[in-house]
Amino acid sequence: MFKKLVAVATTTALTVAMAVTAFAAVGINDAEQKILDELKAKGVDAQYIAMAEKELSADGVDVTADAAKTAIANIDEAKKIVDEAGIKSVAELKKNTTVLNKVASLVESTGTTVGVKVTVSVKDGKVTYTSPNYSGSAELEKTGVDFSTTAAVVAGLGLSVAGIAVIAKKKDLVNA
Repeated sequence: MFKKLVAVATTTALTVAMAVTAFAAVGINDAEQKILDELKAKGVDAQYIAMAEKELSADGVDVTADAAKTAIANIDEAKKIVDEAGIKSVAELKKNTTVLNKVASLVESTGTTVGVKVTVSVKDGKVTYTSPNYSGSAELEKTGVDFSTTAAVVAGLGLSVAGIAVIAKKKDLVNA
């Protein structure tokens, strides 16, 4: 009976130990997600969407529904300006400094609307983007799974099973 009880307890504990906690980029609310979805719908390059996502998921940034509406209106306006100029790529946009300056102004205005200080500088066809949350890389921080809880539980179970085995062995020696 004792062995069955130990087997059931161990199986239950191992099942609980396999519940792994996953961590991911957090902090994107519904309004912020709408902004990201709008950027995707307008065909914005993935690297710029990743930059926007990093900004929106930063601590202290919490976009309201009204701010998101304004931001989306700015995105629509930027798309309209680019389309009216006949621009089809980022390279073409960088060559047309008049349109690029208009879009940069809308980007800065949108940043202000959502609570992020963004500066876009256009000089000789080069665009420099800076903000307090942007470190120069368009890549989001890596996310993944954390097995530390599982490892701790499994280690504790191993020690418990070893302790039970020692006690059971001593009982067998005493009863023999």
